[in-house]
Amino acid sequence: MKECTKCHEVKPLGEYYYTQKQGTYESACRKCRKDSSLIARKKRMTALEIKTFERNRALKNKYGIDSKDYQVMHDAQEGCCAICSIHEEHTRLNRLVVDHCHYTLRIRALLCNNCNTAIGLLKDNPKAAHSAGAYLTKHGC
Repeated sequence: MKECTKCHEVKPLGEYYYTQKQGTYESACRKCRKDSSLIARKKRMTALEIKTFERNRALKNKYGIDSKDYQVMHDAQEGCCAICSIHEEHTRLNRLVVDHCHYTLRIRALLCNNCNTAIGLLKDNPKAAHSAGAYLTKHGC
């Protein structure tokens, strides 16, 4: 057991990197070392590189896809929302978001933020979406 010099938690030695050259374990645990190396990496990046890095990390962590997978979907949809067909440059976020089923976690398509929010508010229920459409047709604007 050893106390990390960064987070001050006492952890087993397996949580620390071993330095063969010095014959000792590092003073900071693996998690803290990883976090500090990420911070240092971000300091060397431009704002756009940080934004791209965070977006790619979110795609991987949330949906299990990388930027190339996203780009394939984007190109197939010609940069337009799969529901309302608005081009991404006319959306609030200036990009399309990944829509997925919250029950199966299966990716469906890329949507504008408004359509994605609407589906979420309807709790992914096709009957509710159909009823909303019928309501709008009946009552108009």
